[in-house]
Amino acid sequence: MRKTYFTLQFALTAYRNDENAAVVDTLLRNYAPQSPFVADFWDYKFSLSDLPAVAETSRNARSRQEITVSDSQIIEQADCSMMTFRTRLKESCGLTDSNIRKVISEFTDSGKLERYKRSGSKETWIASPERMNGLKQDWKF
Repeated sequence: MRKTYFTLQFALTAYRNDENAAVVDTLLRNYAPQSPFVADFWDYKFSLSDLPAVAETSRNARSRQEITVSDSQIIEQADCSMMTFRTRLKESCGLTDSNIRKVISEFTDSGKLERYKRSGSKETWIASPERMNGLKQDWKF
């Protein structure tokens, strides 16, 4: 049985911001590592590009979901436990888990919503600050 050794390997990865470009990584046997470069595909040919070699990954992918829900729609879903609030945002507003975390963080940091966890309780509640004061005086807290 004869063994075949590769002396050159290419890895093509989609470029982050241009759908007609690709990041080319090379692996050369018995040579020092080479820097990746960008190749443009135009007029049925590849050509070298001056773009920085930034490959598209799951963290910087082009298809990010934009949050198109208004503030009032989000605040309207509050006044419940955190688990129920997340479920409501997912079902009624169509947000992904990462966007739900982003919305909760932004709204609590800006003071539009407030979190409250009673000592000794496992459940966290979320509501507008005015409503949270009423809930704290209510029997639930």
